[in-house]
Amino acid sequence: MLLDDVVKNSNYVTDEELNDTNVVGLSNSAIAETNSKCGTKLPLFSSENTSETPYKTLPDFWVLRLVEPYLAYGIAANDTDTNARDFHYNRFLQAVTDFKDKGLNDIVEEFDPETGEQITDYA
Repeated sequence: MLLDDVVKNSNYVTDEELNDTNVVGLSNSAIAETNSKCGTKLPLFSSENTSETPYKTLPDFWVLRLVEPYLAYGIAANDTDTNARDFHYNRFLQAVTDFKDKGLNDIVEEFDPETGEQITDYA
């Protein structure tokens, strides 16, 4: 999934525009928190993942579930509406919990246990 597609959804749900210079950093914060809470080593986004190269480590629905609410949280964090900020951050935390409880085993099965190389490419 292209990061640009996730950003479009975040912009829609918040009715605001995320500054392009913050997209990769906020997305990497979502991945870093996910890695921290789930004990994973998902790779971070780079500027090439925004519009040209899809993020292939996770299926699209997990990228959307994990990154979109964090981007929406980042947008809402700049507003004075703390309810919106908390709402989106709680969506992110729920997605991380769901990923840890339901999705992590599926993802782990996609890696070669001997080499650690990813077997499945989700592009």
